[in-house]
Amino acid sequence: DVVARSLTLDRDIELPGTGNTTISFIGHDGKPLSAGVVSQPEKNRVILSSLPEGVVEGSVWGLKLPTLRRRLFRCMAIQEKEDGTFAISALQHVPEKEAIVDRGAKFEPESGTLNGVTPPAVQHLAVDTFADSSLYQAKATWDTPRVIKGVRFILRLTVGAGTEEDPTRLVTTATTSENEYTFHELPYGHYTLTVSAINGYGQQGDPASVEFDIDLPEPPDFIEITPGYFSLTVAPRQKVYHPEVSFEFWFSEKQLMSADQVLAEGQYLGRGSMWIKDGLMLLDTDYWFYVRSVNLVGKSAFAEASGRVKSDAEGVLELLKGKITANLLNREFLSTIENDTVRREFEAALRISETNVQQQLETLKSTVNVSVAAELESIKRTAADEHNAVALQMSTLQTQISTDITSRIEALQRASSTAEGSLTEKLTQLSATVNGQGATVQDISRAQAMLNDTVAALKSFRVQYQANGKAAIAGIQLSATAVQSEILMMADRIALLNPYNGSVTLPFVLQNGQVVLADTFVKSLNINDRFVVDTAGNVQIRDSARNVGMVITNRAIKTFDDYSRKRVQ
Repeated sequence: DVVARSLTLDRDIELPGTGNTTISFIGHDGKPLSAGVVSQPEKNRVILSSLPEGVVEGSVWGLKLPTLRRRLFRCMAIQEKEDGTFAISALQHVPEKEAIVDRGAKFEPESGTLNGVTPPAVQHLAVDTFADSSLYQAKATWDTPRVIKGVRFILRLTVGAGTEEDPTRLVTTATTSENEYTFHELPYGHYTLTVSAINGYGQQGDPASVEFDIDLPEPPDFIEITPGYFSLTVAPRQKVYHPEVSFEFWFSEKQLMSADQVLAEGQYLGRGSMWIKDGLMLLDTDYWFYVRSVNLVGKSAFAEASGRVKSDAEGVLELLKGKITANLLNREFLSTIENDTVRREFEAALRISETNVQQQLETLKSTVNVSVAAELESIKRTAADEHNAVALQMSTLQTQISTDITSRIEALQRASSTAEGSLTEKLTQLSATVNGQGATVQDISRAQAMLNDTVAALKSFRVQYQANGKAAIAGIQLSATAVQSEILMMADRIALLNPYNGSVTLPFVLQNGQVVLADTFVKSLNINDRFVVDTAGNVQIRDSARNVGMVITNRAIKTFDDYSRKRVQ
């Protein structure tokens, strides 16, 4: 219908809801025609933007949908089949290959010899810049795949970005027979160096070009911060990669408002391409990093970024467990109590010095027969030489009715000083056994100060029940070093008792790896980094790794989808 610009097709079609659709057909002269589709009143009828002349009823037509991507093929052969159809063999056009050819790739075979007169191509062209008094110098180096006798190299150095504001200007040209050249007294600017080989006949080989800048570096385009457990990895990113640029890293536990404040109050970490800051012990806390780019010319402005360490409870607890159990003193605290602990400590102390020894031994013993006995033993010993001084005192009280019923109290006191430092220790152990069952109480006090800044204090108290190869242990250990102080408690059940108003209540119980709390008041709350309440009363229900979920504040309620896009506010 020419007046209505409508076209009726021989089958139903389905058009997409968005985008432009084009219909093409063959005109009466055999040439292709096309027109845009405006609407579709019926499944087999369309309204066109214009109806070209020459449309023939019953002609071949086709649709070009916006969802289809145009692909080009090179026809290699067309063969007519017996059923009247045609078989077309085609090779798909690859734009990447075309681009390689457009960039000057040649596929002629190389000469079979390294000798020749054709100037070689310049390759591996690189430029290094250096300070040159108040200006700068640039040293260019390159090589060639073949050595040609008498070949020279033409260098052309320009400055400028090639825009209206910064047009390209020629700085200098030079000719050399070497594979390097140095330009001197270059001011700030964006430079382009082109090098090509030339032989004695004036023929030139394929040139090579390289761009370089002599200018202050740009600040990092953005700073990627990757959280870890009690650590953050800071990785600055450049908009355009410059291998000569490194980064300066500064750190602060609060946000700093100016570059002067960063330099005055920030902590300088160092220079490099990335930085890992560890020892960040506060969870759910913003840590601030300030990074600036550094090159030969100078330093850029600061770029700011903040991050938080991982705060999922499961991972944090597992990491802390590994750190606690890796400590030698803590491993001793977690181990079972041996009956000969005091004796072994005494013998180890005796081996420190064997010069100028003074010793006093007292023993009291009462026996009825081989099985029944009571014994008291006291050993006092002092030893000294040019580098060591040790004072020991050990006492043992022991009784038994038979080999199956025994009791013992052992106490060791030691004070030692060496050229490396001093140590004082007091160890008391009470034990009682009957028919293979044993109960032990151990109390250790230790203070140590060494010249290598190893200073530590320890107080440990443990009780143990042991029978049939199994042991139940409870204890508490207090320690302090130059790094940190620590209190460890160990038991199957830990409870806090409160005798209030004549009755005993349990505000806190830890049992079987679970904590039970009574009435609780919490300033801020983070449940596995998914349910978070801060001190201002803001509530977040979110994915622990992404900004996905709901945020409730005193001003708004926001919901973010799986792609961290705000969907509801």
